[in-house]
Amino acid sequence: MLWAWELPHRIDFIDDSKGEIGVAYLAQTLVLTGAEWRRTPRLQPLVVPDGTYLEAVSRIEVDRRRGADYSEAQLDGLVRSIVETADRPGVRSVQIDFDCVRSKRGFYKTLVKRIRSSLPSKTELTITCLASWVVGDYWLADLREDVDQVVPMFFRMGTGRRAVLSHVGGGRSLACSDYSNESVAFGFSVDEVDVIERFKSGIPKQFTGDRRVYLFSPGLWNKRSLSKVKEEIL
Repeated sequence: MLWAWELPHRIDFIDDSKGEIGVAYLAQTLVLTGAEWRRTPRLQPLVVPDGTYLEAVSRIEVDRRRGADYSEAQLDGLVRSIVETADRPGVRSVQIDFDCVRSKRGFYKTLVKRIRSSLPSKTELTITCLASWVVGDYWLADLREDVDQVVPMFFRMGTGRRAVLSHVGGGRSLACSDYSNESVAFGFSVDEVDVIERFKSGIPKQFTGDRRVYLFSPGLWNKRSLSKVKEEIL
């Protein structure tokens, strides 16, 4: 899966005839601010071949200055806005991207459960998660029945990068290692190849060919960059 963030992506060069490549695109950004919330839709164009597997991603953020009330009204607004993305042309899956703080995990769990119950049964629901959550405290296990796939993001890990790479490099299993490849994907960035190599050498059994991999690119996707990823990285 190729993540297509807020850039004018033209990914019409992919061949999805084998069902191997899909596009997870940023559909909207939802910001909680005080007692309110606001929605910013995707502003950049996205071009993909007809029939491409599309996943609509909703990024949730919290106003750093005002914080958020995490109210019932905000919860309802997020649910409605995220569920709406499932009705967009070509969308077969919905993804939530929210770096939830520990104290608000209850709010997040409620959000996920309500979205799942409101989505059509045929629509997949996936969520991203911080790498630190699968190295130690895998609290998302409580949502195992509600989401089709969890996607740990092993890039832009900040101060926790060293700990994550040490954990993987030492051959230690992830907290979600007993989950099937279908329920846990891996998220990498094409400009952090060392992380991918660490996974392939440290825990090769968890980096198998049938595990879904999400790839982030800080720039525009093009045919050359995708070919390089497929040949040299994966």
